[in-house]
Amino acid sequence: MLPTSPEDTPDSGSLREDALALLTRANDRMSSPVGQILRELLADIMSDRERMRDLNDQIARAGVTPWLTVLARAVARGEVAPTVVTPRVATVAVALLRNEYALNGATSVPTEVLAEIVDEVFLPLTTRRSCTSDRSGDC
Repeated sequence: MLPTSPEDTPDSGSLREDALALLTRANDRMSSPVGQILRELLADIMSDRERMRDLNDQIARAGVTPWLTVLARAVARGEVAPTVVTPRVATVAVALLRNEYALNGATSVPTEVLAEIVDEVFLPLTTRRSCTSDRSGDC
């Protein structure tokens, strides 16, 4: 289930742990029987660009809020710069997870892959964006 409010969003005190928790929730949803049905419906409308665009917009709107919340909390803790809090950065981990299902035909994504997405893409992206906005040269 998607977190519906900031109170439902993980708050471990660590961007990495919060990102892994959100990605694990998304993976659990996508690998569930309901997720299977949604993947099948998605496959059926792949050739309809307008419907795909609408669906992607709906997915993005529904999924971005918890990620923006997690990033905003990381900014408040000093883990990342405020420039990191953008919808595109916030949704990159979920987009990569979706690709595992849509492009690789996964029925469930292993925990190790979730950690790779967070550790090798999401965290370096947020850190890199923080470093380029930080003129101190410490990065």
